[in-house]
Amino acid sequence: MPGRGASLVEWTMVTLVAAEAVAALAALACAYDVSRSYKLVGSLSLRRLAIGFFLLGVSQAAALALEGLVQAAGAEIPRDGFDVFDVAFWVHYITLLCGLAFVFASFGRHPFRWTPALAPLLLRIGPVLELLAVLFLFFVVLHAGLNHIARKGAGSVRVAVGFFFLFTAHTLNLVEYSALTPRWWLAECVNVVGFVVLYYAVKRPRVRSDG
Repeated sequence: MPGRGASLVEWTMVTLVAAEAVAALAALACAYDVSRSYKLVGSLSLRRLAIGFFLLGVSQAAALALEGLVQAAGAEIPRDGFDVFDVAFWVHYITLLCGLAFVFASFGRHPFRWTPALAPLLLRIGPVLELLAVLFLFFVVLHAGLNHIARKGAGSVRVAVGFFFLFTAHTLNLVEYSALTPRWWLAECVNVVGFVVLYYAVKRPRVRSDG
């Protein structure tokens, strides 16, 4: 049934693009709300968190742009030299990893004294960078969980849950990963759930009990 197969591909692509667009908007909305809190409170950790969310939003936008470029190119993707595909690819991963680094630094906890040894560089840089993003997200989720244990607040557990969804999404994206093919739409749906949870976490007013 070629017609049914074509409609299924079209449906999954629409879902993928919509998920990436919503995730980008949610991340930028998180950055906006946290930056407002920073202007009110003046805490440097909030500024780092706002920068982190902004970079994550730019990363999602770059991923969306790369999907559009791949779809527009069709079956033949010219690879004669450094081009717009390379720009979108590197912007996505540089802003993703830098954004996660800023989020990690915003927790205000002492980083671990050890890091796992990385395997030798693989033949294709895309899967390596995706794996590095998963590694970053693992530490972000871990420290978000430790942050919740220390503070025991509803907001801190939402932050941990949100980043856990992002960690799951990037782990799923490792399945049959290729830099110039569409990502798995299911993984991007999980990703957008994570950003929505994070937006809800930073949107809620922070309340501290003296009891």
